[in-house]
Amino acid sequence: MNFSNISIITQPKIDSQWSQKDYLGALRVRMSIGRNSYQVKPGLYKLGNPEKDAEVIVTSNYKLSFDIVRRSLKGINAWILVLETYGINVW
Repeated sequence: MNFSNISIITQPKIDSQWSQKDYLGALRVRMSIGRNSYQVKPGLYKLGNPEKDAEVIVTSNYKLSFDIVRRSLKGINAWILVLETYGINVW
């Protein structure tokens, strides 16, 4: 298959900085409130301004794992590939 015509510009861009909503969500799931539904949509996300040959970091779609991964990549231009794990943490 030829993937040369796939555009990387249309991927959602995320920030390594947590918002107030992220902090509140993390607090809620640590108190076991809504833990089973705390998910991010699977897919490919841009962190910073990655080029087409930038590093690809893989994580689950459990939002707390996703948030910890993106926060730890502060200042790095990378792709984050979120796999469908049905919101299950894969530590």
